[in-house]
Amino acid sequence: MEENRVFDYIYGFTIFSDVTAHDIEMIQPGFVVCRQLAKAFDTFPLMGPWIDAKDEFESKWLDVYNLFVLRRRNGKVEGGSNTKNMVYRIEEIVEFPSEVMTLEPGDIISLGSPPAGPPEGLRPGDVIEAEIEHIGVLTNYVVQSLHVKFQVRIFTIEILPL
Repeated sequence: MEENRVFDYIYGFTIFSDVTAHDIEMIQPGFVVCRQLAKAFDTFPLMGPWIDAKDEFESKWLDVYNLFVLRRRNGKVEGGSNTKNMVYRIEEIVEFPSEVMTLEPGDIISLGSPPAGPPEGLRPGDVIEAEIEHIGVLTNYVVQSLHVKFQVRIFTIEILPL
């Protein structure tokens, strides 16, 4: 897919809450299997609350390269930034995997997030909110895992419009 045509193939934008089990990731730091496993639990990642079509952004003259992004835990902002600070542009991010795989309608590509969260990670009872300006707020509740080895599990989503 050519970089200058990427937006011809994008349907819309949503919030993708990329949850990582850092205790699993750090079993063997840098080992790709541990890094993948740390993001592969049934309840990871979360997405929503809906998809805003690219056409809606264009009709409102919204710039995907100028949206405020933040993450809150228990009401406290832990990380925030703006899409204008992205290291790579959307065109580059989408073009890269298209060089090695066929992208199909419905495929999802996550663009990244601002740094967030303290080193101790998520705890049961935490409420995590991911917000992107003009898209909405994705709220997730952390509950005790049924599996003793892995301490927390994200399990439900509350949809809140902006």
